[in-house]
Amino acid sequence: MLWISLTLLMTVAALLVARPIFQNSRRVAAAGGTVYAAQLKEIDREEALGLLPTEDAQLARLEIKRRLASTEIETTSPEDVEMRRSDQFTLAGVVATIVLGSAVLYSFVGAPDAPSSPHSPQARTVRKASAAPSGMTLSPSSTSTNNSVAPVDEMMVRLEDKLALNPDDVEGWRMLGWSRFRTGDVEGARQAYKKAVELDATDADTLSAYGEALIRVAGGRISEEASSVLESTLAINPNDARARFLLGLKKEQDGNPEAALDDWISLLASSSPGDAWRNDVHSRIEELADQLGIDVTDRLPADLRNHPSAPTATQIEASASMSDDERQTMIEGMVSRLDQRLKESPDDLDGWLRLIRARRVLGQTDEADSALRRAQSEFSKDADALASLEEAATVPLED
Repeated sequence: MLWISLTLLMTVAALLVARPIFQNSRRVAAAGGTVYAAQLKEIDREEALGLLPTEDAQLARLEIKRRLASTEIETTSPEDVEMRRSDQFTLAGVVATIVLGSAVLYSFVGAPDAPSSPHSPQARTVRKASAAPSGMTLSPSSTSTNNSVAPVDEMMVRLEDKLALNPDDVEGWRMLGWSRFRTGDVEGARQAYKKAVELDATDADTLSAYGEALIRVAGGRISEEASSVLESTLAINPNDARARFLLGLKKEQDGNPEAALDDWISLLASSSPGDAWRNDVHSRIEELADQLGIDVTDRLPADLRNHPSAPTATQIEASASMSDDERQTMIEGMVSRLDQRLKESPDDLDGWLRLIRARRVLGQTDEADSALRRAQSEFSKDADALASLEEAATVPLED
């Protein structure tokens, strides 16, 4: 019954060779999920350390989830599913044909019931047929899709291709501008936002984003063109925070820092505690007031007086060009200063939450627990505050 054994062996060999083909789609999905999970974890870490504003963190999470959904849709689109099924059926047919054909062929030209001579024609026929499955070169690399996740640049290329076909898509240009901004391509962002503004100059958010892009391209200097764009923004929406802040910055650049300070204090007064940009504006006010030797405490919103502020945008931008050790030193310094200021102003719940999260993300377990106990003592009669503190204490520790 040797020929039956050989047939079974060929079947097993063929299935082992074909296995990567049938598993490929699952590998692609798993690879994508792993990469995006790592990106989400990094966003959580930077937000907890105060290096990424809450609003930007939320936008980044939405963008990553959108990419993950897009990747899943692309890898499981009806056309791809049909193609994979077709490929799998074809491969299964080939394997079955080879195995069964080999057995049938041997039954006709071989001598199943007699020992074969290694030099007989029948033996050579069996060796040729049984060698077919193991000779197939169906490696995963030659049959599978690239498991690497398409970077943001490739996604923008696809968006650019769509805009080439539909250049009047205002929302597409806005999205392209936003994406280029996030990847550091400020000139590309300027061009995209300019196109969006040319198509629709009535959207305040797009106008202020275009104004900021003009400023970034100019190295931070606010030109007359950028100023005009920002003024147009406020004509549409007088409460646009970005335009108000940047026009205040222009006054500082023009040699009138006191006027800039007035504008920013007015902007801060109109803010609410949930505004993502609030802490950054507060930091800039404190920074400029210190330079001018002016005490603005009484002009700040009541909940921000003598309370610690977040890192400034300048500090955050500077951290991007630092080495890992330098960035770690800067972060630990900011956390230590926050800790010290909370000793002087212990009624700042937001400050305690940031401190506890930051200590845990940095892996400073003992310091995080100590901060939690101090905060719990300060807010012992506030059930909501205690619940928030407990939640902050659940931030995952740094690996």
